[in-house]
Amino acid sequence: MGRFFEVVPDGSDPVFFACNMCRTLFANGSKIMSKHFKSERGQAYLFSSVANVTMKEEKDRHLITGRHTTGNLRCACCDQRMGWRYVMAHDESQQYKEGKYVIEMAAVKAVRIPTLVGDYKRLHDNTPHWDDEVEV
Repeated sequence: MGRFFEVVPDGSDPVFFACNMCRTLFANGSKIMSKHFKSERGQAYLFSSVANVTMKEEKDRHLITGRHTTGNLRCACCDQRMGWRYVMAHDESQQYKEGKYVIEMAAVKAVRIPTLVGDYKRLHDNTPHWDDEVEV
């Protein structure tokens, strides 16, 4: 039996983030906490929650903001590196990051998912739909 994947639209944002290799959805745009993060591969976003990723290789890392225990995140479908999860912050001022996810924009693309009612006409007009890349 195949894997079960779940990303639930909360109605507040039609923009989702998907793995740029296999297109597995993993987060809704409303889950972005900050767009001001950097990674080895460039720009990254801090998310409050994500789905369809697995966490591996928990270890201590020295980042710009200090020492953190992190776990590397991989796409649950194709195993591409996605970013990391903050497991523990050793500096009290950084503890708000604990349990949050940093996703590297080099590993994903933002896509607009049609809603059942609002985009019904668009789906039947032969215009691009679910896989439209969007600017975030």
